[in-house]
Amino acid sequence: MDLPTPADLERFEIDAFSRLPSSEEARGLLEALVAEPDDIDARIRLYAFLVASRAPPDELFPHVEYFCAHAPSLRMTNSLGIVAAGNANWESLRRLWDVAIRERRDPLTLSNAIGFFLEWDLDRAREVSGDAITAHPENAELHVLRGRVHLRGLELGRVGFSADVAATSLLRAHELSPRLPILGLAAMGALQAGTRGRARQFAELAISTANARFSQEQHLGHTVLGCLALPDNVEVAESELAASVVDFDYHGPSMRLARALAQIGRKDMVRAYILASKERWDGPRERCDGWLRALDCGNIAELANVGS
Repeated sequence: MDLPTPADLERFEIDAFSRLPSSEEARGLLEALVAEPDDIDARIRLYAFLVASRAPPDELFPHVEYFCAHAPSLRMTNSLGIVAAGNANWESLRRLWDVAIRERRDPLTLSNAIGFFLEWDLDRAREVSGDAITAHPENAELHVLRGRVHLRGLELGRVGFSADVAATSLLRAHELSPRLPILGLAAMGALQAGTRGRARQFAELAISTANARFSQEQHLGHTVLGCLALPDNVEVAESELAASVVDFDYHGPSMRLARALAQIGRKDMVRAYILASKERWDGPRERCDGWLRALDCGNIAELANVGS
């Protein structure tokens, strides 16, 4: 049979997840797939039933693998992965994304996979982001993600991550898409690479061009300027830390400047920063609580970065 169009798939998916099959219908769908495995309409409806029934990952993945390989709608593949996350453990999710990467090497699939591994497996994120740039060297978003991966690894003190790669990737992203809000990230990359003049330039640009939609740019700009003020001017660094509290995006606050100030005994300032950040971040606030505990226990190294 001919594969359905993306519009057909969207209709199938909306219908399946809004009007779930009954157990009896699901048995019929399973029998239909035995006779005609390329009946994607039946497969989507059966998958929706399995997800709603909280079926184990091993029952979900044969369908996910099929969708990754055959469904022309990338949006559908990604949404299925998100839904499956509620039923799957880490190893299952890793397997899902490895299948998606292998079968669909388009930029959106790769960027979503990198975003997932960025939270769960930095080494894998580094590997996938490098391969993604090789496959799509002119994609600005993939360059941003590669830079973000290397910055995260450096912040956490991991081996195999490069400040030069971070800075080069972020600057290349800026060249490819000057309007992309990455000047703050580029400033962080330049700071990590030791090019202080360039770091200051990008940080000041990030602050001056930021708006309410891209307040994370302002946050990163002030963070970099505060880092550049240390160790000579602690008061300026503290002022920049206070100014860096914004309405954070999902990446959350950077802890680089806060950690540096905590290391020289400015714990009250850092505590105020964490508490203020907690009120303006819709992300996992338990991370802020973890930072507060680490600060109280003197475990400054555990003020690990979440933002860039």
